[in-house]
Amino acid sequence: MKNAFIISLAMLISNASYCQKRVRIEGSFMIVAIGSDGIMVASDSRANFADSNDPAHTPLGYFDFVQKTFILKNRMTISSTGMGIIGQYFEYYLVKDFEKYTLLDQKVYDLLKTYDAYLKSVCDEKTYAALENSRIACGYENGKPYLCYYEPKEPYRFINETYIESGGSIFPKLYDKKLTCDSLGKLAKKAIYQFAADNKKKSLIGGLINIAKVTSENVIWLENEPKPKWKTVTDFLEAYINKKATITFTSEANKKKLLEILAIDYPQIFNKK
Repeated sequence: MKNAFIISLAMLISNASYCQKRVRIEGSFMIVAIGSDGIMVASDSRANFADSNDPAHTPLGYFDFVQKTFILKNRMTISSTGMGIIGQYFEYYLVKDFEKYTLLDQKVYDLLKTYDAYLKSVCDEKTYAALENSRIACGYENGKPYLCYYEPKEPYRFINETYIESGGSIFPKLYDKKLTCDSLGKLAKKAIYQFAADNKKKSLIGGLINIAKVTSENVIWLENEPKPKWKTVTDFLEAYINKKATITFTSEANKKKLLEILAIDYPQIFNKK
C-alpha cells in the first residue's frame, strides 16, 4: 500500500513538473535559535513570482500565505527556504504526506536526510534535480537540542549551542541564549523585517512571521500559526482569478508581464472565455 501510494504521488508531481513552467516561485528568510526554554523557529510567509528566463529573477509580484516551517510528530520542525513549491505543490502538502511515513522514534539529526530521500522517491528526476531549497531541522534527542542544516550539494551540518539564520540580519548581534523563545521570536521578527528593508528585498521577504517553540516535550506556535488554504499553484491561481486570493504586483509593467507568463503556463485558468 505504501509503495503504491508513493508511485501515484510521484506520477502527480511528474505530470505537474516545476521544470515545465516559465514562472518561478521563490523567496524566504528563516531564523532558528536555542533559548533558555527551548528552540525558537521563525520564518516569513512571502513568496514571489519571477520569470525563469530572467537570470536576475526580478520579482514581478508576490503573495503572503506560504508556510515554510512545518511541525512533525509534535516534537520536531523542518523549515525551508528557496523555491516556494515542489513540483506544483506547496510544500506543506508534501511534508504532511512525509509525516505519515516518519516513525515516532525518528532522530532529528537524521530527519533532513530522511526527508530528502522521500522527496527523491516522489519527484520525477527533473523536478528533484531542480530543488534548490536550504532546510533546517530542529528538535531534541535525550534532552539535547539539535539544529540541523542542509544546503544542496553541501554536507549536513549540526549546531547544538546557538542559532542558524538565512544570513546577514541583525539577529546575531541581538542573540543571547539566556533569552526565552518568546523574546527570541520578537527579535527574529524585527531582524527579518529590517533585513528585507535594508536590502531592498521586501518583495522577497515579508508577510506574517510564523514563530514556533520546540521543547523536549512538544512543539507549539507562539505567533501566527499558519493556515494552509491551497494544495497547488493551480488552486491558488484559480482563487486569484475568482478574487479569493491576492497577488501584489511590483509595478504595472511587471503585472502585465507576469499575467502574460501565467497565461502561457496556466492557459486553462487565464485564457478562459
